Amino acid sequence: MAEPGGSTGPQPPRAARKVIAQLDAVQSDRLPSEALDAVPDLVAVLNPEREVVFANRAFLSFTGASDIMQVCGIRPGDLFGCVNARSAPTGCGSGEACEACGTAGAIDESLRTGSPATRECSLTIWVQGRRTARDLSTHSVPFEIAGSLYVMVVFRDVGQRVRRLVLERIFFHDLLNTVSSFKIYLDLLKAKFGDRENDLVWRMDAICSSLVEEILGQRTLIAAENGTLSVQHNLVDASDLASRLVRQFEAKETASGRTVALAPFSEVVTLVTDDSLARRVLSNMLKNALEASPEGSTVTLGVRAAGERVEFRVHNAGAMPEDVQRRVFKRSFSTKGEGRGLGTWSMKLLAEDYLGGAVWFSSTPADGTTFFFGLPLRSP
Repeated sequence: MAEPGGSTGPQPPRAARKVIAQLDAVQSDRLPSEALDAVPDLVAVLNPEREVVFANRAFLSFTGASDIMQVCGIRPGDLFGCVNARSAPTGCGSGEACEACGTAGAIDESLRTGSPATRECSLTIWVQGRRTARDLSTHSVPFEIAGSLYVMVVFRDVGQRVRRLVLERIFFHDLLNTVSSFKIYLDLLKAKFGDRENDLVWRMDAICSSLVEEILGQRTLIAAENGTLSVQHNLVDASDLASRLVRQFEAKETASGRTVALAPFSEVVTLVTDDSLARRVLSNMLKNALEASPEGSTVTLGVRAAGERVEFRVHNAGAMPEDVQRRVFKRSFSTKGEGRGLGTWSMKLLAEDYLGGAVWFSSTPADGTTFFFGLPLRSP
């Protein structure tokens, strides 16, 4: 909430007769105040001078106003207590810093082009005599009433999302640095015990490598869900990718009594794709297949050409119940308890939304369960 009083900069005039007439026009035409008051986001209607002529209850609460007449004729930055507005010659929108303001940019674009506009804005405002930051997403939509132009502006607080993204980046960066340092020392110990005399060191190294993969997998999934994941385009030998994954999982599963093998029908196929993301999808398929397999069973991974696509297949002998099959790709659904279920979700997300491929499965008591992962030979 903006701090009342104590302003060092000029204040815009309170609602004049012209603004009151605009308020009456807005309220009496297309924007019933009851409907906008039910919206949790901050909503304001501005005139071409960017002065508030209408605001919903959430907007009034945020600015500390108890009545619409307390905000009419005032610009948003002045109402929010923006430090740049207070130091500007004539308030909000008149300072040099205002040229880089996302809110001002969205409003000006809508007024200039007659089209909706969305920008993000990091405001520094006064709250109880102290500076504080507010991250807002501003969406503006122009419209006309009785031949007069107005802009409806929706302000959404995205501070929690922005802070989460920053914390995630810091967390993964620091965590990977720590694990990587640990891995370096393990590599030095492995070099000393090159003949595997000390099996404990080799086991610790395998656990450390698995931990790095898990961290990278979580970072990839979060980036994919946030829409910030970048896709690389590399020439990939699909059969070599499958062989390396089989060898990797063979080493992991020795103690469990389960076996991972390359399917006999596997073919040599090359394609252009992101090998890191493709490996992530196949790793999740193998993990799920192994977790669903009893001790002593075998999981197979195969690859073959299928027209203009490459098709990977991961098979295990078990069958999924029909109710599980209907929900298998839903986020957070898992047969292994709460807090799980991201593996199959991430398969779909990475394969179909980022690699231009497809993931599907077949599961029957007679044939077991096979997950398919199809990729185009050339990246879309």
